[in-house]
Formats: sequence, structure tokens, C-alpha cells
Amino acid sequence: MIRAVCKHCGVSLVTGGCSGTSHLLKHAKKVCSGRHLNLARGQTTSRVKKECDGSSSLEFSGKSKLKEFDQDFSKRELVFMVIMHEYPLSMVDHIGFRRFVESLNCNSKMISGTTLKRDIMKMFKEENLYLHKLLEHNESRIAITTDMWTATNQKKGYMVITSHFIDKQWVL
Repeated sequence: MIRAVCKHCGVSLVTGGCSGTSHLLKHAKKVCSGRHLNLARGQTTSRVKKECDGSSSLEFSGKSKLKEFDQDFSKRELVFMVIMHEYPLSMVDHIGFRRFVESLNCNSKMISGTTLKRDIMKMFKEENLYLHKLLEHNESRIAITTDMWTATNQKKGYMVITSHFIDKQWVL
């Protein structure tokens, strides 16, 4: 009978054969408080995954390494955030926002409101071009619906246009 010794508390545990390893994990979680189960950066764990067809494969998992900072990706995400939440363009000039961004990554270069506006228009043109190409090659019919309403507290009218169609892969 093969035995394993816990590096943290010295307890000897049975392993191998048909006994499995779940009792080793239970020991690590309960007796040793699970304090050593956190993986160090770059370290991985493996486990056997049973498939429905009876086959098995080895799965690896671990802590992901830190991604390198990408200014262009960060700027695109900022543009997307401003569009999605309808934030004012001037938010990039707010001292608190600039301090927050710098706290996330000191290599980040904050853009101006003018640059943000230019990037929003650029994204609009890209998405508009993509939509035109998608609809140009679409062979199905398109159902267009409109809805209008007035916000009482703002005294402004709003209209939304919704279209539904099925693409070549039969995705709505």
C-alpha cells in the first residue's frame, strides 16, 4: 500500500490503487485549513476528466499570468464604456477618474475629450460599415419595428428602431 505524507502537518495518508485522491483533498481543506491550496503564480494543477464515451483526458488549470498592459485595447474599452453607459465625454478630464485609471496602471496615458469624441466616431463608422456588409450579404428578409416615447421629466422625444433577421448560419 502506497502512502503519502502531508508536507504541512506530517500526517501519513493512503494513496494509489482504487482509493482515489479525494480524501487527500478533504484532508488539505479540513485538517490543514486549505491554506496551502492557493497556487503560486505560474503553478498548475491537473485532474483526470471522464468523457461520456468512456474515454478520459488530462485537464490542466492554474493561475493565469498577468496580462501585459495594452494602451490601444484600454482606449477601445474606454470608448466602449462611454458609449454603453452614455457617460459625458468630459469624464476623461475629471481628476478623480484620471487618478483611478493611473492607480490601475501607471503606464496608462489618458486621452482628452476631443480624442474620445474622435474615437467614438471612428468606432461608429467601423460598426456602421460592418452592419452594411452584414446586411448586404444577407439573403433573408428583415423585420423593422419602431417605438417612440417622451420622457416627462426631460421633455425630450426618443425613438428606437429594432430590426430582426436571420443570417446565413440561421442565427437570429
